[in-house]
Amino acid sequence: MNHLAFVKRFLCLLSLSLALPLSASPSSAQQEKTAKTSTPASYRELILSDQPTLYWNFETLAPEGYSSVVTEKEKNEPVKALVSGKLADPAAGPRPSEFPLFSAKNQAASFQPGEGFLRVVDPGEKSVLDYTAGDAITLEAWVNLNSTKAGRHYYIIGKGRTNRKGVARDNQNYGFRVTGSEISFLFRGQPEKKDQKADFHRWTSSGAGISAHNWHHVAVTYTFGKKKSLKAYVDGQPVSGKWDMGGDTTLAPVVDHDEVWIGSSMGGSAGSSFDGQMDELAVYRKALSAKQVASHFKYHAPDPQIDWTAIPEDRVKVDILEGVPNKKSWTFRPPRLAESFTQPHFALIEIPNRYSSRGIKVDRPDPFLVRAMSRVVIPQGQKRILVRARNASRLYIDDKLVAETGFHQISGSAHGHVFKVDRSLSPHIRPLHRGDQEKVIEFTGDGKPHRVRFEMIVGGSRHRPDFGETAVFIGEPKQDFQLLTPGDETIMLTDADWLPFEREYRYSLIAVNAERRRAASEKEDQYWESRHQ
Repeated sequence: MNHLAFVKRFLCLLSLSLALPLSASPSSAQQEKTAKTSTPASYRELILSDQPTLYWNFETLAPEGYSSVVTEKEKNEPVKALVSGKLADPAAGPRPSEFPLFSAKNQAASFQPGEGFLRVVDPGEKSVLDYTAGDAITLEAWVNLNSTKAGRHYYIIGKGRTNRKGVARDNQNYGFRVTGSEISFLFRGQPEKKDQKADFHRWTSSGAGISAHNWHHVAVTYTFGKKKSLKAYVDGQPVSGKWDMGGDTTLAPVVDHDEVWIGSSMGGSAGSSFDGQMDELAVYRKALSAKQVASHFKYHAPDPQIDWTAIPEDRVKVDILEGVPNKKSWTFRPPRLAESFTQPHFALIEIPNRYSSRGIKVDRPDPFLVRAMSRVVIPQGQKRILVRARNASRLYIDDKLVAETGFHQISGSAHGHVFKVDRSLSPHIRPLHRGDQEKVIEFTGDGKPHRVRFEMIVGGSRHRPDFGETAVFIGEPKQDFQLLTPGDETIMLTDADWLPFEREYRYSLIAVNAERRRAASEKEDQYWESRHQ
């Protein structure tokens, strides 16, 4: 081979080798386009990519109700969820920045117990609404409840058990509910023998931590007739639970032509109705994977904002925050501020009552959080700081966690332990109140102001929202403690000082509550005055 032929052959092979990768791989622009089309741009596209059987995003309320969302490729007509009674006005659904998968104008359906709900008519035999043995199901929704009372069943969706004329009672093909702060899945088994009684089979989560006035994503997957197949999720995370009625079973569920109801059950009774906002309800004829469910929840927690400049120098600001989940954990979304007041010290024996517009005392959501904050000068030298609290509490100094107490340890049983009085912390210390916990830390003072923040979860876990003798104290080593305060008042942690202080504390709240009640019922008083004129 001469030199010229060799060069020509080499150039040919080189051009071929360079051409092959280019022809086999898409351009960067094509790759970017593919990535964009494969990644859903919105929550709606995300759900539709998982191919639900039924999906209502509650974006537009028509006079007759809501229509299900269908893709352009589907040949099926949208399924109507018809209004029965009267729905509350649509409200804001999950929105950014907390929920980045949604649009800034996302809407949700609103339900008031006993007022109205949505109903879907069963089209007939073996419809897409019916499930039997061997069928897999996934139910998911976003919920924002006005309350999470223990023992209340807030129906999200259910087929059967409508109490309509012409259909059997207790014919629950499937039901998905929020029960207190837990989620629940329910169906009635189809007996294998005619003389056998049909039983309900109910699964209830444990520690789901659903809180009122917060958006939560809830989901459950199950294969009927297959034991150990149920999986449940709250906010994208798996939750545990158990079959607390009827047990796990291989039985098929009862199935007939009864309707699917959204937001209620049992004739629309208030006790089995949803109370709050609901969004993005989807039903699948398959079990979504844990990864798929997790992808449906994205949350960006806002940073807690504390304006220390707004706290008076000689006062302690106390915030009452609601929306705390009923579980023994400090891991929860920032609760919402309900109200604030100031006082001269870090003692929390009681807080002002809450009143309705008619001047009636009403309960706060259980549990809730109290946060006491102030700038306090800690004298120079070695000090001891004592925290006493009825429930889980945390003490921060200059935004650093320095002490915390655990969750409730008191038992409701009459056979609890009798604890010995411990006076070893200081010479004349008042004994620890029954049911309270305490923690002592060492702290070196520098004579300068420090940002002191104390937080405690009140109530929860079937305990009353009591405070006991919750307070923060400071003292010299081996000396008696005194109540921590930004002012000059001195209250020692001794029976001689504490008992009269506690009496005065409770007595002063009588006048505070009387004024709060008058303010809350002002319009009610004006109404009755006008009636008597």
